[in-house]
Amino acid sequence: MINRIISKPLVGCLLVFYLSSCGDSGGKKADVGAPASSADSTKVDGTGSPAAPDSGLKGMVAGIVEQAEKQGVKIDLSRNQDALIQMIKLYLIRPDLQQAYGGPAQLDLSGLAQWAAVAGAAGDADKDKLAPYAAVLSPLAEQLSKVAVRVKLEWR
Repeated sequence: MINRIISKPLVGCLLVFYLSSCGDSGGKKADVGAPASSADSTKVDGTGSPAAPDSGLKGMVAGIVEQAEKQGVKIDLSRNQDALIQMIKLYLIRPDLQQAYGGPAQLDLSGLAQWAAVAGAAGDADKDKLAPYAAVLSPLAEQLSKVAVRVKLEWR
């Protein structure tokens, strides 16, 4: 029980710290919904190469797609990647979504996709961040509603 109490807040803090440090080094909060600026493209990863924006989330999304396929749901990554990245960004920074759809070890992807499709078209505070993906999120939510897909979020 103590591991649960310590690990959930720790994981959440680490994820928020990671996302914050990826977006900006000037002491401002990172806007996870904003496109990467040219300054972001000059950041260097651990190998000395320029780091691609959202590269860690791309790996995470690829893992989500693999896990969904093991559960019988084929997600077209080329069509859904950007929408999934935005959805996961919002999940990682919003405790209400984490509480509603489970922790990173057992994320209810079907439920989160349904929320994103509705929130992108409704009055959610993050409507503007989801609206550009409405044409993709709605069919994705419908596809995932047929099978309850649960995934584990992993950095790759």
